[in-house]
Amino acid sequence: MRCNWFPKASCITHYSTRPLQNIVQPSVVFRNTPTHCLRVNLRQKTSAFVLHRSVSTSIQRSTFSDPFDTSDHLLSGTNTNEHDLTPSQLSRAVWQSVRLALQTQDLHTAYIIVESARLSNKPLLHNAPSKRYRASGIEFYRPVSSRLAGHALVHGLLRLGLPRRAQVAAKILMDNGVPLNPKTFEAVLEALVTSDGNIPRSTGNELFNFLKTLLPKSTILSLNPTFTGGRGSRAALHLFMSARNMKQQQRTERMYRTLIGSFLFHGELIAASLLITIILKDCAVRDAIGRQLASPDIKEDAKLEQESLVHYRFLRRSSPSPPFDILKDLVESIAGVLSRDPVEDDAYQISFQAALQALANLAYLFDIRQIPYSHLSSLIRLLYNCPKGDDLVWVTKIDGHPVQVKAYDYFHHVLERIPNKLLTRWKPVLDNSRPLDLPACNSLLHYALRHRLSPSYANNILQYMQDPFWKHSGYRRPIPNTVTYNIILSAGRLLRSPIMVDTVLRMLKDMNEHGLGTIDLSPTASPANFDLTRGSSNDRFSSALRRLGSESHELSLPCPPTTKKFGADTHTLTAYITYLVSVGRADVVPNILFGLLPELAIVDHPSWGDLGPEQIKHLRQQSRMDCLRRVVAYGPYFFVAILNAVVKDGRTGLAERVWYLAKEAERASWLPEFNHGREPWCLPVHAYTLMLVCYGNESRK
Repeated sequence: MRCNWFPKASCITHYSTRPLQNIVQPSVVFRNTPTHCLRVNLRQKTSAFVLHRSVSTSIQRSTFSDPFDTSDHLLSGTNTNEHDLTPSQLSRAVWQSVRLALQTQDLHTAYIIVESARLSNKPLLHNAPSKRYRASGIEFYRPVSSRLAGHALVHGLLRLGLPRRAQVAAKILMDNGVPLNPKTFEAVLEALVTSDGNIPRSTGNELFNFLKTLLPKSTILSLNPTFTGGRGSRAALHLFMSARNMKQQQRTERMYRTLIGSFLFHGELIAASLLITIILKDCAVRDAIGRQLASPDIKEDAKLEQESLVHYRFLRRSSPSPPFDILKDLVESIAGVLSRDPVEDDAYQISFQAALQALANLAYLFDIRQIPYSHLSSLIRLLYNCPKGDDLVWVTKIDGHPVQVKAYDYFHHVLERIPNKLLTRWKPVLDNSRPLDLPACNSLLHYALRHRLSPSYANNILQYMQDPFWKHSGYRRPIPNTVTYNIILSAGRLLRSPIMVDTVLRMLKDMNEHGLGTIDLSPTASPANFDLTRGSSNDRFSSALRRLGSESHELSLPCPPTTKKFGADTHTLTAYITYLVSVGRADVVPNILFGLLPELAIVDHPSWGDLGPEQIKHLRQQSRMDCLRRVVAYGPYFFVAILNAVVKDGRTGLAERVWYLAKEAERASWLPEFNHGREPWCLPVHAYTLMLVCYGNESRK
């Protein structure tokens, strides 16, 4: 009976039945009749031709001069192993069949051949063949590797623009224990993500409606492909999760970038944060095993050590750590949503709550010390700058159960616990944190002094920066820089703490930087009526004030290294001038004004303060263009600080001179020849208010 399961196989079987009628032991069965009457021996000379006519040509050229000469190899009633195809030759024959079928866009043939190779390995029942295949499949009587054929099918479907079918084929391969080549996996993920188009899904209502029903539920803490709105992205995430459950499948950084980049592009922050959470937890397990291998306890059990070593090496290959810029992009995307101006709109409220939930996922990772990066200053700043409100987020408790908490309170509780969890030694546990770098320490220092109003918290950070742990940690010790001293100087003004300010200024005076040596650094007392311990209210601010009054303001501030170039900048001068005004010492500023700002000489104004003729002549010799280039870099708040000081000291003439210079610098900041790539700026409303106050005071004299 003639085969009719598909045209090519029909032609093949019709041609091949004549030379193979006397073969006794079959290797391939074409199922096209109820009795399966057609049986073919898979011999070295003819099996490739049986699978696909075009495949036989390539194999026969490499093996025989005459592929159809069977007189020497066909044995009556017997079958010898020496003439059979080797497993590798058979696998290549099947691969060639699939490849050539896809070249002619014969998908049905390609699917049948790959499915036949898969079923020859007796796979699991959940991937059993369909009824359609049972009527037309090929039965191999020995296992045939489907790795090459499966990859050929996946690549062919991608070339034909069928990424969803390629995803299904790839998942079937992994379900049957065949790992995908990492490059093939990357190509499938990129094709799936690209199939969703270049229009962000966050602009539509479908995602918002879905998040509206999802945010109140605790299931939002478990990553699910339905968290993304695109069909291609859902398929890509489903395939990635299948690869995570397969031990042999390797993941790469490019896969992380593809998936998380797609989520961020479409505004799906929760999916991105949950995915990076899963990846970092896998890395935590890997690194914990690595630390256990270094511990002396495991050396006693050689078998356990060998098993752990094998598992660790596999995890290093299959679960690489994601690069930091992926986390940085996620933090920037969350910050972009949280920094928007609030509007009375459902879409804004839902996107705001989704951003808070994504930030809560990262805060939870930070709290359990499973973020393997040192430079976390952007995440720390985002946590303490989160807008205050009553929005709720889901987090996981210590016992593993989800609970809803207020986002603002939770973020600050996480930051409060950081000093007790700063890494000073390695532990063979799931603590996968890294020592914090200098920007991260500066961010924590800012939080301690400006938000917590706690010198004790700040001291913990400063002592951490000087811990002996750094000598043998392999990481660079965070050496205080200008930013560190500026933070303490600004906090000294806010806390009315002369001790903090004097400590910083004495260090800067020793370097004789930018006119600071001319400032009187004698300690200035706080106002007499400023009592930090007063007040009976139980609110957060009153409690912070009482704690501030009870804590010592002495900071263990390390001296800057003598080998490192270090000095005051514009922020240092602004902070100190503001501090002088806040403690009633505004009279100091006019006396040193031309030393701090010699560029005032280019302003045509009769007021020169207390300068003599020789000093005025020297200042007038400056180049106007060079002076403008320098003052543009000072920024608007530097001029506001000086205006505030001279106005409160009653120096109207000097205030006008500073005002004219500030306006010229403002105009110059918008010209390319002056700003040198800096952002242009405008004077804030505070400067105009100060000048109005100045002229108002002058009119009342």
